[in-house]
Amino acid sequence: MILAEKEKYEKAWAHKAYRNYSPGEKMVIPYLCIAKPKAGSTITDFGTGTGRAALMLHEMGYNVQMIDIAENCLDDDVKEQIGGKLGIMSLYGGPCWIRHSEHGYCTDVMEHIPPEFVDETLKNIFRSADKVFFQICLQEDHFGQELGETLHLTVKPFTWWRDKLGEYAEIIEARDLIHNGLFYAIT
Repeated sequence: MILAEKEKYEKAWAHKAYRNYSPGEKMVIPYLCIAKPKAGSTITDFGTGTGRAALMLHEMGYNVQMIDIAENCLDDDVKEQIGGKLGIMSLYGGPCWIRHSEHGYCTDVMEHIPPEFVDETLKNIFRSADKVFFQICLQEDHFGQELGETLHLTVKPFTWWRDKLGEYAEIIEARDLIHNGLFYAIT
């Protein structure tokens, strides 16, 4: 299962169109306003994708580490500047072997996790970071059709995600943004 998901996302990241929009990049400012990480804090970008969000945080003085399942996910400029901070691994299928961080950043990731691995993924994320910001898409994806694949595997309503996250951490902030849920949780 993990190998199939890795291959699917390496196929997706090979498409220029898949790189056009980076939800993580768009959520950096809301994240900073809600989480208020101290200067120099370590922030783990779970499912970093293009790495644009991690690069922005790095340029602001944060110590970033990135995790993704696909080796070809990072944009070229991100790879040049902070590519050495990328760990290629799955968020499920065993523990994530990364350095623990105070903060986690997880945007446009949880809806991509197979339903049977959501709990294991959340356990791994909350073992790896004390305070985690999530942005979760609440609707089906459209790009998967280009690949002949389904990308959003766990499409659930806002309240389902709020309650699921609440099983693992205290929810400090939860906002239903119609097509996206925004959550901030502390273990």
